[in-house]
Amino acid sequence: MKNCLHFLTTLLCCLVIFVLSAGSGYCYTVTGLKATFKSGQVFLTWVNPSFSNLKYKIYRSTSKITSSIQITSSAYLGYVMDNSSKNIRKSKLENKDYFFVTNAADGPLKSNQGLYVATSIKNKQYYYAVTVVTLNDDKENKTIVQGSNSLSKAVSETIEGPQPVLQQSETLKDGTIQYEYVNWGDNQDAPGYPAFNNCGSYGYNFSVFKHGSGKSELFVLVKDDNPFEDASDLCSDCSVLKPDDWLPNENNTYWVGYNDQYDIYSASNPVFTTGIIKTYTQARMGQTLKWARLNLNVDSNKVYITGTSHNGFGAMFTGQLNTDQIAAVYGVVPPILIKAENGSSRERQWCDNSVDLPTDITDPRTNEPVPVWKLFDNRFMDRLNYDSYIPFMGGVNGKNDITVGWVQKFHWYDSLNATRAGGTWYWDQRDHGGDGSQFTPDETKPDYERYAIHKSYPAFAYCSINQNPGDGDSKNGDPYGAINGYLDWEDGSLTDEACSYAVTCFVKDFYVGGKLDKEQYKSCTSDITLRRVQKFKPGMGEKISWAVKKEGNEIQSGSFTYYGGAITLYGVKIYKSKSDISLKINKCSSGKLAEDTLPDDQVKVVAIPDGYQLVLNLPSDDYIRLDIFDMSGKLISSRIIEMMRGLNSIPVFSPGNGVYVALMQGNSFNQAVKLNFMK
Repeated sequence: MKNCLHFLTTLLCCLVIFVLSAGSGYCYTVTGLKATFKSGQVFLTWVNPSFSNLKYKIYRSTSKITSSIQITSSAYLGYVMDNSSKNIRKSKLENKDYFFVTNAADGPLKSNQGLYVATSIKNKQYYYAVTVVTLNDDKENKTIVQGSNSLSKAVSETIEGPQPVLQQSETLKDGTIQYEYVNWGDNQDAPGYPAFNNCGSYGYNFSVFKHGSGKSELFVLVKDDNPFEDASDLCSDCSVLKPDDWLPNENNTYWVGYNDQYDIYSASNPVFTTGIIKTYTQARMGQTLKWARLNLNVDSNKVYITGTSHNGFGAMFTGQLNTDQIAAVYGVVPPILIKAENGSSRERQWCDNSVDLPTDITDPRTNEPVPVWKLFDNRFMDRLNYDSYIPFMGGVNGKNDITVGWVQKFHWYDSLNATRAGGTWYWDQRDHGGDGSQFTPDETKPDYERYAIHKSYPAFAYCSINQNPGDGDSKNGDPYGAINGYLDWEDGSLTDEACSYAVTCFVKDFYVGGKLDKEQYKSCTSDITLRRVQKFKPGMGEKISWAVKKEGNEIQSGSFTYYGGAITLYGVKIYKSKSDISLKINKCSSGKLAEDTLPDDQVKVVAIPDGYQLVLNLPSDDYIRLDIFDMSGKLISSRIIEMMRGLNSIPVFSPGNGVYVALMQGNSFNQAVKLNFMK
């Protein structure tokens, strides 16, 4: 009996030990770790243990990872959760399991496989290892087994442009071809490819719908409900790019991003009062746009973006942050600014609405981070981009919209004039769903195809015949109307040359609900700002003469000295019978800034704490424009500096981890230098 009791006691103890160990991360490890390098990314796959509620941590090193001693924070790269090989977004939407394709020849990954895609940050050889953490006790099994959860052979990596991976394609009933892609990104800021999140590898879905044949324009439909749903109603002969804005905790980001402390896998984040608001979603949008313009059979200069409601804000925000990639933006009932409401989930995604945390977007005028609530305000962004290469923007809002509110409450239309943003912006009696609309969709929607990234356009402001939107009270002002709704220009008349610029503008008929409005005009006055200028770029201090002609007779003229920034003519007389507007640079032979670079002994780059000193020895006094670009070509900061003959010193402080180009443009020289801020 004693022996029997002893046996049972021993068996019970063993069972307890087994059960306890079964809940510990020390028991779990992955096997069959493999790595494939492709287009600037390393695709790691492995076989998962047959348990759930686990987290998989990835480590990277320039030497073989052979011991748990090497599993350190300096080697840590990021993590993925259970089912990392599964396309969870598509599986949820279609109620069927879908697994990622990383290589078309291999087909979808298996359900028991894990996946991590790491973006390469250096031209080096790296080793990788994968460990397992049990989430119920947060314990990590750091046991390393070469050839099982640790690579025995290094991956030779090079910095390249990562490419989305085609998941599948099909021909729809109307002949449209749908291509489904996944774009992988991680938590690293790689050269030319910024971080997409703050945790590690994640795959982001988007679809491309090809209508018709041949090269055509590209429409971007900002709509976060389902990236796989047909988007064939935008056009009949074009390509439509439909991105997604979805996180694994089933929230969206308002097409922006989130706090760098935010957990995208958790449904219970705290209200943040510290941190940096990272525009991760816009980083992904920017990279997707670049890829689409380069790789799809589209006209890369004819890219248009549109959205409704908060998706309309997303379209506008994308246009503000990707001014060099989008030709025109159109929003339907978009909020023109957003801020987290007190107690809302957005406070747990961005920050408490009583604090104004910094973002990862730099104000080029101050070289300081833009605060979050200013970044989310299109009035501020129009000021920020006042001198920039902005796309044409337009939209329509309603005075009875109680969802986003009446936008003139924030003096939106006044701001459009003050910032000379241009575009055409309508309002009527609609509510957020469109009931009560007085304008038809065709009356408010821009004629997209007339706009191009490489083509200038005139931006109107303070038009004397605009309807009155009121003072912010929805009952005040005209019931319907538009900013710049009466104004237009002839596309064929616009010339943008090195020494001259010309465009013919006119007062057009104004329609409401398909009928000619009772208020029509023969003339008006308006300010005109030249936007997206391609060749007409006078140097600092050069004289510009301008004139306005009606039927060949000069009715206005003047001249001014150019000191940088956008060029604006004030109070231009515009007629229904047309006004021919011209500008020319006096004594111009080229109209361009000098192409000559300074001799090597006249320009030096000197390292200083947290930056560089640009030392220039100039042969004469000059005004220069200093632009700082990242390696993707995005403008980080810009300023005008008065320089004196002889030695001049310009400090440039770190705009962030990475490699940048400083472009100095003056009347006597044009100089570019590379600045390395890699940590």
